[in-house]
Amino acid sequence: MASANFWNSPSIEPKRQHRWALHVGSLHIYLQKTDKPSLEIGETEHKYFGHSFFFPGHLTWQPLSVTFVDPFGDAGTTGKLTQWLSHAGYTEPGAVGGEGLPQTISKSNAMKTNMGGLMKLRQYKAGNTGTAEVGEIWTLHNAWFQKINYGSLDYTSDAMVTVDATIRYDYAVNTQN
Repeated sequence: MASANFWNSPSIEPKRQHRWALHVGSLHIYLQKTDKPSLEIGETEHKYFGHSFFFPGHLTWQPLSVTFVDPFGDAGTTGKLTQWLSHAGYTEPGAVGGEGLPQTISKSNAMKTNMGGLMKLRQYKAGNTGTAEVGEIWTLHNAWFQKINYGSLDYTSDAMVTVDATIRYDYAVNTQN
């Protein structure tokens, strides 16, 4: 519950939507927006004499949606995500792997890349010296790209091209500073 002093106290700083960064391994990719982690707790229903009773079930962390801006060049988002896909084990149809066998994506390979494994979503607060300080960190464990949409093109628009992706992870840990 919010404190009664929240609205009139200059020392209480609310979390802001525009102060954040997603750290995807050692790569710097151009982010535009992201969701924060969310979870869902399943339920088990038990019926007894015309009544329904519900009990909490398994906890499942929901996928995270992110939107990247896509500049030209090797440093572009499309190039980096394509590299991740290759390192995760994807090969084009007809291509063979190192032992002459077709390869496929695996969780193990996806975690070995510099874009998989631990991803951190940092939310910043205004510091006392005017510089940003980390206020909250969400660490996504065993994270990998579940869905990549390389964007769309439109002659009637002058907007930047964006790449939408879905990040799947096993669980998230929140730490507050």
